[in-house]
Amino acid sequence: MRDVPILMLTARDSLEDKVDGFQAGTDDYLTKPFAFEEVFLRCGALARRRTLHTNRATVIGQLTVDHQKRTVHRSGQAIELSPTDFDILYAMVEAYPNAISRSSLIQKIWGDDLPESDVLRSHIYTLRNAVDKPFAAKMIKTIHGVGFRLVGNDAD
Repeated sequence: MRDVPILMLTARDSLEDKVDGFQAGTDDYLTKPFAFEEVFLRCGALARRRTLHTNRATVIGQLTVDHQKRTVHRSGQAIELSPTDFDILYAMVEAYPNAISRSSLIQKIWGDDLPESDVLRSHIYTLRNAVDKPFAAKMIKTIHGVGFRLVGNDAD
């Protein structure tokens, strides 16, 4: 689920209305009339505030993936990945706990510049060698007829 900041724009300006708005989950409250420049500035402030308080590392079971730093750790051990392997792994992280299809991965990584061969298979192989092979439990699972998914623990 994406964490999207909410700016409430409304003509309701009583304190009770504002309390109701904040209790309903808004991040900021702006009453009419307002200048569009103020809306723009408040949106920028909300985005910066959200970014400052966002944990950039995603933890799935033993795996920690930091999108900002483009680092991967498993059980505290650093894992070196090529840029493409990292992008593939991060696409699986974004899809977690669901599977991501081969076609979605190819579109996300290569876009309209489709590779001539089954290059995804090669990258999945190197990704498994880096993320799974040194460890007892496998985290990258093939879902036949669908694609791939990350397994965070034995219950997945």
